[in-house]
Amino acid sequence: MTSMLGAAVAAITAALLFYTIGVFGEQRAGILKGRHLAFFWAGLVFDLIGTSIMGRIAAADSAAGSVLHAATGGIALVLMTVHAVWATLVLIRKNQRRLANFHTFSRVVWLFWLIPYLIGMLLGMPGLRLSDLGVTLLAVAIVAVLALGLYATDRRRRETSSLFVMRRENLLIIAGVVWIVAGLNVANIGLRASLELVGEQLLIIAVLILAGLAVFVAFHMMFGRIVKNNGARIRALTEEMVSPLRFLDAKGYLIMAVMMGAGIGLRALGLIPAWFVSFFYTGLGTALALTGIGFLMHHRGGEGWTYHSFARTHTLTD
Repeated sequence: MTSMLGAAVAAITAALLFYTIGVFGEQRAGILKGRHLAFFWAGLVFDLIGTSIMGRIAAADSAAGSVLHAATGGIALVLMTVHAVWATLVLIRKNQRRLANFHTFSRVVWLFWLIPYLIGMLLGMPGLRLSDLGVTLLAVAIVAVLALGLYATDRRRRETSSLFVMRRENLLIIAGVVWIVAGLNVANIGLRASLELVGEQLLIIAVLILAGLAVFVAFHMMFGRIVKNNGARIRALTEEMVSPLRFLDAKGYLIMAVMMGAGIGLRALGLIPAWFVSFFYTGLGTALALTGIGFLMHHRGGEGWTYHSFARTHTLTD
């Protein structure tokens, strides 16, 4: 898999993640809210990034791509745009009936968007030997089965109110795991880029190490505030049982979307050299992972852990 193709897959998968969170978060809430709109727009932005990269790949290789995949993907992109714009207008106008019923349209758009996503995934399977039409029909069949499953789930939804919920304190564990996994992945990218620096002068490597430490300090101080603010927000929730998606607030999800989008886009366009990735991603990834540890410490001890607050506490007590 080339770097451009990997970036496209990552962007489109991120679009699936954000769009799915927005659609089912809206359904769970029973009404369209601002945080759902943020997920819709984030999904649209990542889909645009992924589609743009795939377009560049297809332009470079005339044999690459599928006509049906491109057609369904274009229609899905238009539907996502209409959906995001319409959701924005509905929120601005604050029509309660439309806010409560908008989830139906959201689910239809999400299901249709899955068709080109599945087509691309199926086309990438080396052992699957089907024509473009066959792959498209298979993707449509999978989405149809999923739609029927969601319909059946809706009928049982009123029978239980504990589906997909957890105790609010456990949101801190979800946050910790997500941030640690994200941090390790980002740091891994930086460390892999560092391998390309083998043979560079010792002075250059030393400078990059110091730069990585500076990046770590800057981001860890910023992320430390996120731990404290979100920890306090989670503990202040009035509901005892909440959705696991509430481990971050809208601002946290927005920061995540912007950072992922910028990183994927800049690397896909080749605008970030390996020496920059080596120190920046390593420092950033370490800060992200320690933020996850901070959430876990907040769950255990009731206080967010950051290196600067830890040092200040010991200074005051000495």
